[in-house]
Amino acid sequence: MRNILRLKLVSLFSISSILLGHSLSGNATMTCDGIYPAQTQRVALQQLAISKGTSQLLRSNALHFWQWNQTFANLFFSEDILAIKGFVVGDPHNGNFAPTLINNSIKWISVDYDDGGKKIPLILDFVRYLSSVKAVTDEVKSKDLWDAYLDGLNGKQRMAPNFVQKLLDMTTEEYRQLQNKKALKNSEEINGSWKLIIDEVENFQISDSKTQIQIHNKFQELLLNMKVLDVVGRQKDSGGSKDAARYLALAKRQQSEKNSEFVLYEMKQKLDSAVDEYELQDADNFSAVLDFFIGKDENYQQVQIINKKQNNSSQVQTFLLRPKQLYLIDVTNNISNNKDLQKFKELSEFNAWYIGYKQHQQPAGLKLQMALQSKDTDIVLINIKTMVKQYLDLLEAALKNKKH
Repeated sequence: MRNILRLKLVSLFSISSILLGHSLSGNATMTCDGIYPAQTQRVALQQLAISKGTSQLLRSNALHFWQWNQTFANLFFSEDILAIKGFVVGDPHNGNFAPTLINNSIKWISVDYDDGGKKIPLILDFVRYLSSVKAVTDEVKSKDLWDAYLDGLNGKQRMAPNFVQKLLDMTTEEYRQLQNKKALKNSEEINGSWKLIIDEVENFQISDSKTQIQIHNKFQELLLNMKVLDVVGRQKDSGGSKDAARYLALAKRQQSEKNSEFVLYEMKQKLDSAVDEYELQDADNFSAVLDFFIGKDENYQQVQIINKKQNNSSQVQTFLLRPKQLYLIDVTNNISNNKDLQKFKELSEFNAWYIGYKQHQQPAGLKLQMALQSKDTDIVLINIKTMVKQYLDLLEAALKNKKH
């Protein structure tokens, strides 16, 4: 009854009206990012000017999403559901899941942990994921993703789509050959030495020689069984981690087959997690998230780099060392035809299941499973769908507003 009452209240007083200027306090303000209530203005929408659509804007604004949830989630969920907290991805979308080599085995994992957390309402990770899918297309049914998520939450197994399973069936050597191919595509041999290609768009030469040496030595220190051939800086002009410092290394395995000897590694600066906007995480949050989603693998490490400034003060920055990710699926956030749509649907259901299954592996997952069994899950889904629509309406209104 309580959920039904909540739904009626949300329907009668649409959050859209709040977001478009009729806040509960009557104090809404227009900003360059659109109109939304004073309660959510502490975190403004980022990269609005360069976003080409709702999906891109959503993926660039995990911070805003979690702060919005901190304000409005209790209008859609009962307190007992929001009290069930555990490990979340934080920014789940189809581009952030991939087959990955972990401890010499190909596994399907979340490959982006920057916005993850260890004490966040589990249900909200599904809300974020459903939002990311609906931002791409409305052709994927929410009920299908909800059922897949519940299957995973209940510990049920699910077959991967054929195009995913083929990737998971790769041998370690086949995966390393793809890594080698990617490395060669981004490098060139000059006078007998292998160098990463400097394009001044993503890859750039590190101008400070001391920093160049420091980064090169740090990569070499971490990659014990490899020889680091070159390092460059990297930059991105969009995305949620646009402002994070990045370094790319070209490394050569000491012992390997000829067509699998080169590999790219990345060190990416760890900024504040987006879920901090919902609930501040502990200092060890990042390492805990890594351990849960990856496990122990020397190729994935939390790294600290000390930068000394001219006034002799020091700044400690945290980075994540990881192999440069291989993105082997071409329909993660783009659809151009009906064949792509079908693959996108299958991928979306599989990832919804995976999110639920990773929650099943946590003690909190059992609590959520039992809590949902005591409720009408169809009503819960209606609330989720309403919530997703309200947030996506906010983004679409902001995109329209920037054109005027």
